[in-house]
Amino acid sequence: MTDRLRQWLVACIAGASVLGVTVAWTAYLNARSTPHWQQTVPGAFADPLPEGGMPMRLASLTVAPMLATDRGDQPAPAGALWVIAVIEYRPPAEGGYCMLNLLAVDGRQWGTVSPLDVDGRRSLESGCTATPGSGTPRAEQLYLIPEDAAGSLAGLVGVVSAHRGISAHPVLTPPVGWAQPSLVIPASRHPGARRDLGCCAGGLDELDQRGPGAPHRSGSVTTGTSKR
Repeated sequence: MTDRLRQWLVACIAGASVLGVTVAWTAYLNARSTPHWQQTVPGAFADPLPEGGMPMRLASLTVAPMLATDRGDQPAPAGALWVIAVIEYRPPAEGGYCMLNLLAVDGRQWGTVSPLDVDGRRSLESGCTATPGSGTPRAEQLYLIPEDAAGSLAGLVGVVSAHRGISAHPVLTPPVGWAQPSLVIPASRHPGARRDLGCCAGGLDELDQRGPGAPHRSGSVTTGTSKR
């Protein structure tokens, strides 16, 4: 082997090594910056918040064109629907809070509607402010979603920060077979719109992260079932 050929061979090996390290590092950064969702057993307790320490479960999920309050029914804006999520939680000694997004199977997410934006009061609180020893308290999270998302809701997820890591984050899903008999959306609002969200406890395909605003896709997906 000539010196010139040896030099070319060394240069090629060095270049391939640099390329390999670059690809591996890029893949790691992408995996770290893209949250992975893992479906929980429907209706089971899991800990969706990044800080941890407060197991929750999704007791029910209801979609409706009207939101009942002590001041009457509040209609959703045109083209939108209300989603009422009731969660049960186990409060830690130091106290906790609820900050959960609503996740669709296509990866879209919606943040909660502030109680200040609701005309009237509901029977359940929106925060998780109970203390240990008060049984299994309940709280309520309100969302507004587009009508076309009513049949594709996956469950509730924690609000994931910019530094997400590579571990899967749980998706709280409704109990299997749970049905809401009154969950009928008028045909004028959403044709063929009877929705039983018990159907959405499985099949979390192609989930990705989305903050409030327009949906987007992510290249890194994790699905599965987690028992906790």
